[in-house]
Amino acid sequence: MLDVRFSLLFLLLLLAGQLHARDLKITVTQREHYQVVQFYGGFNEDFPYEDNHTQLTTLRESKNILLVIQRGFGGSVRDHKKFVRSLREKCPQGKCKIITYLEGQCSSMCTTLFLSGDQRIARDDSWANLAFHRTLIRIGNRRIPIQTVNSMVRYFSKFPDVDENYLKKHKRTLFKQPNNKLSHVHGSELLDAGFAHELINIPQGDYQNPLLIQAF
Repeated sequence: MLDVRFSLLFLLLLLAGQLHARDLKITVTQREHYQVVQFYGGFNEDFPYEDNHTQLTTLRESKNILLVIQRGFGGSVRDHKKFVRSLREKCPQGKCKIITYLEGQCSSMCTTLFLSGDQRIARDDSWANLAFHRTLIRIGNRRIPIQTVNSMVRYFSKFPDVDENYLKKHKRTLFKQPNNKLSHVHGSELLDAGFAHELINIPQGDYQNPLLIQAF
């Protein structure tokens, strides 16, 4: 119930303009058998990892983690990798489990947060989608791709259970949209690609639902 109230309050603050669309919000909530990390935003020059990871110090050692991606905008490759390492240091493989839950759109480097889960669950809703593009660098006002389509296939195929054949078949759709536009994957296609292990249909903000936490 607290999670639902938090999500509603967060949405109201966003609509009221007290939170900006690109703000970074990380919260940690302890449950009896697991801990919830809610993630909204992205690490970038305005919100570097070093200034925005203190909430993770409250995570308990060797206790299951539910990482809820409410919405992720991507940003710094280095900082998103640091975030994943911080979670894994608290929850080593073999001692506990990290479930990643895709509740909203997850773009660019955010996709690596979702794919880093031991169990990957997505809400069965078009709003819950992964959005891909080639790695970009900013030069002046322009964003320039610095990776080939094939290198992106090799990178994402390293995540467990991701279907390399799917990536090869759809590589131009995923990683070579005109003007570096995002390519969105949601619903059953997340399962076809191996990006998600399971789709569920539960109310937004219900992070105690048995369908979500039964993998623990």
